[in-house]
Amino acid sequence: MIQLNNLKKQQGASALGMLVIAMMVLALGLFALKTGTVYFENWTLKSLLKEMEADPKLFRASPNKIKSSLMARIHMNGIYHLTAKNVRIKRVEQTYQIKVKYSESKPLAGNMKVVMDFEETARIPIR
Repeated sequence: MIQLNNLKKQQGASALGMLVIAMMVLALGLFALKTGTVYFENWTLKSLLKEMEADPKLFRASPNKIKSSLMARIHMNGIYHLTAKNVRIKRVEQTYQIKVKYSESKPLAGNMKVVMDFEETARIPIR
């Protein structure tokens, strides 16, 4: 008799519980779809800046040439929302410091939006 009472208490999740879990998974999936592409583009930008830091062709280049090279690489990789206004280049000691600063806003649902701010830097040696 004691074993039968224990089995009745352990019947599993209710339909309402499963619905709540499904809604949470759906909300997290929607958030990941909306923000994932922005973070992937930022990861691509970081790798482009690292490539530029190691590119010996840019070591003696002017700031304008560095900026145009960066913009060409950005557009080749399918990042079209960044413009030359997002890029600042200044001389710091014996390097040119490249700073790319931008914000992205993505709608989630209704009037809710998620805003993401990014700032990436790289240094090109002046030799």
